[in-house]
Formats: sequence, C-alpha cells, structure tokens
Amino acid sequence: MSGPGGQLSTSYDPRLDGLRAVAVTAVLLFHTELTPGGSAGVDVFFVLSGWLITGILAREVGATGSIDRGAFWLRRLRRLTPALLFLLLVMVTVNLAHGMAPVSPGMGFAASYTTDFQQAAGSTVGPLSHTWSLAIEEQFYLVWPFVMIAAVRAGQARAAAWMVAGWAVLNILRAALFLSGDFDLPYFSPLHASGLLLGSAMALRPIKVPALAGWLGLGLIAVTFLVRAGPPVIHGSIAASAWEIPVAEIGAALVIATPPAFLAWKPLVALGLISYGMYLWHIPMWRLLMKLPGSPWLTIAASIGLAALSFRYVEKPFRARQRAP
Repeated sequence: MSGPGGQLSTSYDPRLDGLRAVAVTAVLLFHTELTPGGSAGVDVFFVLSGWLITGILAREVGATGSIDRGAFWLRRLRRLTPALLFLLLVMVTVNLAHGMAPVSPGMGFAASYTTDFQQAAGSTVGPLSHTWSLAIEEQFYLVWPFVMIAAVRAGQARAAAWMVAGWAVLNILRAALFLSGDFDLPYFSPLHASGLLLGSAMALRPIKVPALAGWLGLGLIAVTFLVRAGPPVIHGSIAASAWEIPVAEIGAALVIATPPAFLAWKPLVALGLISYGMYLWHIPMWRLLMKLPGSPWLTIAASIGLAALSFRYVEKPFRARQRAP
C-alpha cells in the first residue's frame, strides 16, 4: 500500500477493498438507475489496478532485473478469467433452457477480452456490454510488463513523469472527442485507460499528501456519482464524461495515497473482496429483472449473492492453486 507518508509497501490494506466497495456500489446504483451518476466507479478501479500491477512489476524488476511475463500473465488469467467463464457458462445454460442459441456474439467478445473494440465501434453486445472495462485491463496487462522493464531501467521518477504526461494527453484527447459529440470511441476504447496510467505513476513515485487528502479524494469521487450536466445521452451526458473521468481518477489517487480509516469497516471490506463478481453479474441480472417490481434492489441483492458464490467456489480455488508450490 501507499501510506500517509507516501511510502510504497507490499502489505495488504483492507481500506483499499473498502474503496473497491464504494466504486462497485456506485456502478450498480448507476446502472440500475437509482442514481444519476456512478459510472466513474470504473475509473476508480482503473487507478487501483494500475497502482497495484505496476507496484508488483516494479518490485520484480528491482529484485531480478526482469519480469517473468508468462507467470505474470498466468496469474492475471487465474485471477480474472474463471469468474468470467462461470458467468458465460451460466448464460449458455439459461439460453439452452429457453430454446435460444447457446452462444451470442457478445460472449465471444467478452471471452476474448475485445468488447472494448466492439463497443467503440458503436455495436451493442447485450448483457455483456460492461466487459469493455475488463478488456481494457487485460490489454493493459498484456503490454505493461514490456513497458515496466524499460521504465524501471530508465528511472522510476522519469517514468512516472511520462505516465502522468500520458494521463493528461489521454484526458485532453478524450475530452475533445466528448465535446465534439462522440461518445463510443473515447469512452469504450483504450483511450479510457488514463486511470491505469495515473495509478501506475503513483506506484513508481508515491505522492506525499496530508491525511485529509483522502477525504478530499472521496469528495471528488462523490461529485462524479451525483452530478451530471447537459442533455441526456446514455444515462447522462457526453459533456459530463469529459470532466467526471479525470476528477474520479484524481479522487481515487488521493484516496490510495491516504485512505480514510472508515474504509476498513468490515462490511465494506467484504463487499470489496467480491466486487469483481458483483461487477460481472450486475448487468445480466439487471437485464433479467428490470421489469419486476423493486428490480434495482433485486438486481443488487442477486449480484451480491452470485458474486459471493463465485468468490467462494470459483475464484478462491484458483487463487489457492496459484499460490500453491
């Protein structure tokens, strides 16, 4: 973790699972139409992922001078793919039970981690549309070990500066596209990977901020969950996305630098631990339940329940196998 003093550590910090819980809850509330905003919860996840993965890779390069890319990619696949394949298997079973084609095009994009390209082209992929963010992360994991070897050898401070510059460029380019009226390309494509760059920069050069900065960060994140301006386009406004993404990213960076203590509250940590499964299941459940009375709360409850089952019986066994000698 990165503590209040800005020093990078390898120890587990439950407060960051609490932050994951905040992020996934915002996404669920937004997609079930209980709040006007919340999609920027994805940007919080991106910053967290960039910070975590870059820290791991930087330590490996520092210790060995290189990165075992095969082992790294296998670890990421074991972490993310079993839960996704479980979801796809359930969807195939449900389709067969209803006399439908067992496999849809969206399943292929989700399984191959290419939904972002399909979404960026303006095509819909049904109940798996949200897997665009997983695709961006997997593509990041594919190229980042090569970047990190060069970055650490060039000097972590210099590499972090270049990453911050890349973060700024992506935000400017994406904002220009948003303000021109384009949504799909800047939002769903790898142009949305700026949060991964900001988190990576923090891992290479942790920032020193006062403890209150974590609360400021939560405030910035909350603003993106609650405020939307402009004409409604795709549950909000295109113009709003130009500012809410970098604001959420900066907020997440401040929270990671000095997480408030309340984020270690056990119910939040428990939700954070299953946040990946909650994210995977919530759109399929919303599509299934959205016409029922109380559908938003039914969707959230079902997503939590299925995520807990997935975490216990699908994700944890693969994690244990990954740690086994």
